[in-house]
Amino acid sequence: MIRDYTDAEARAALPLKWGRAPEGTIPAWVAEMDYAPAPAISAADNAAVGRGMLGYPPFDHPMVTGLEEAFAGFAERHWGWQVPAGASTLTGDVITGMRLVLEHLCPPGPVVVPLPCYPPFRTIVSLAGREAAYVELDPDAETAILDLAAVRAHFEAGARTLLLCSPHNAWGRVFTRAELEAVRDLAAEFGARVVTDEIHAPLVLPGVSGSFFLLTVGLYTTTLDAVDSRDLVYVGVFAVGAISGLVVFVPVLRHLLHAHRRTTLLVMSGLLAGSLRALWPWQEVPEGAAGEAHGPGALLAPYDPVGGPVLLMLLGAAVVAALLSLETWRARVATR
Repeated sequence: MIRDYTDAEARAALPLKWGRAPEGTIPAWVAEMDYAPAPAISAADNAAVGRGMLGYPPFDHPMVTGLEEAFAGFAERHWGWQVPAGASTLTGDVITGMRLVLEHLCPPGPVVVPLPCYPPFRTIVSLAGREAAYVELDPDAETAILDLAAVRAHFEAGARTLLLCSPHNAWGRVFTRAELEAVRDLAAEFGARVVTDEIHAPLVLPGVSGSFFLLTVGLYTTTLDAVDSRDLVYVGVFAVGAISGLVVFVPVLRHLLHAHRRTTLLVMSGLLAGSLRALWPWQEVPEGAAGEAHGPGALLAPYDPVGGPVLLMLLGAAVVAALLSLETWRARVATR
């Protein structure tokens, strides 16, 4: 979940960046640390510090080897990559890793650095004993794009490495697939390497199944009947709405959680509370309905059997509590 820092919190947590900028000023470069850490991460870190885990772990320690396994699983789930065992190297931070790559994996020659850039990019090029070949952004350009013609000119002059900030926080944008493919093709043409500082920390919003959502809004039976009767108009409108929701609603909800988190969560809590009316298990079956209908029937007082629904409700609550406990336990184990 995303929780933005307040200005005061950011200045206390990130004094090098936020503390040195005048009050009311937003530093130009933005990174993942500009957001508050996830509760599970904070809990795991606090637990590790509480156990006194402040020493250096050996590289064969499960805390280290587990990171490689975690990344391999992440890469396979998200991109279908098969990361070979031993192909990942753990470093203290991103910039240190990029410097190691420049020193040991990149061909000799100047390093192409698009400007403006993340400030440490300039430093690591010189620390690696390389010469920087800068590509400046046109300040009058309508959109910040990488000048591939200028990159090509540097490659033709002998540069064989491109230091790419992606997403480009100094420019405030994410490169498109077409842009990245063009960079790939240009690098392949000259046998150059592209070194990027991508940080993958997916922020996933909690969700529910489509069936559960239909049940909460009282359209579960209606939708099933439409599918069963081949009501193409209803199904077509439903499909268009589902696709539109994926394309439009998720970005809107992400923006609202980022810009108005507390208000958005209050509204979502109200929606969930209001949906309890549709989830009440004792409702009058609408006239003409066959069997147990799932729709906006009149609410009734609990009637037999009562024990079963109550036990199922308690079981559901226990499952959620168990999953939360399991998540906390796994976070603690990962830091041992």
